[in-house]
Amino acid sequence: MMALGGGSPEQGFPYPQHHPKVDFCEDVFYIGSAVYANTAIEWLKLNK
Repeated sequence: MMALGGGSPEQGFPYPQHHPKVDFCEDVFYIGSAVYANTAIEWLKLNK
């Protein structure tokens, strides 16, 4: 599991992901998307 877009209070993101006032750090979404895509590709290679 990967918490995509979650930041810390020190980074200006004081609320956890399921809090109604959550604010995501969208600057890292492209990294998480690449990780998820690569995970799917590797799974498909192993499960032909």
